[in-house]
Amino acid sequence: MAYNIRNLRNHNVGDYNYFLDANIWIKKLKPKLGHINKKDKTYSDLFDKIVECHNSKIFITPLLISEILNVCLHIDFQNFLTDIKKSFSNKKEEKHYMKFNYRPSQEYRDSYLNLLDDISAFEHKLHSAEDSFNKVNLSNLLAFPEKLDFNDFYYQNIFNNTSIKFITDDEDFCVQNIDVFSLNQRLIDAGNKYVIKK
Repeated sequence: MAYNIRNLRNHNVGDYNYFLDANIWIKKLKPKLGHINKKDKTYSDLFDKIVECHNSKIFITPLLISEILNVCLHIDFQNFLTDIKKSFSNKKEEKHYMKFNYRPSQEYRDSYLNLLDDISAFEHKLHSAEDSFNKVNLSNLLAFPEKLDFNDFYYQNIFNNTSIKFITDDEDFCVQNIDVFSLNQRLIDAGNKYVIKK
């Protein structure tokens, strides 16, 4: 078993199989308007290079699409609240408003359809990752994930010992047997602690 976590700046995009974590998709689909930082721009540029690379493939899972949509729709909801100058005294009221006022609205529908269009624009590069229970060992999946949240643990199980280049900005995705590329210095440093000397 080995950790292979490298600085993304040292990676040359090529004809590889990629998995772009939800945080990378979100940086691409919902850039922080007016103040995109250098790191986010690097991720966005990498995304574009992968799309432009003739034989590269971007793998996705239903779980990834769910993560992307949920976060992006929440960003749009927060922007909607700002636009209408609406605030709440607690999160429970806000959640209720989102479910029963915002979701049935035309604004929500437009936001959702726009996101689907944005993701579909990359459809020619997208490939479904095998994530059926036939591939993932159910007993592994139902084990306690130690240092990872469930979604990351799931991805670890899917992509363990594959040729996938896993691109993430998630500082705790310190896993073995997956080629991980990041600009997150904490993740890179954590991976370096576990490098096995040959």
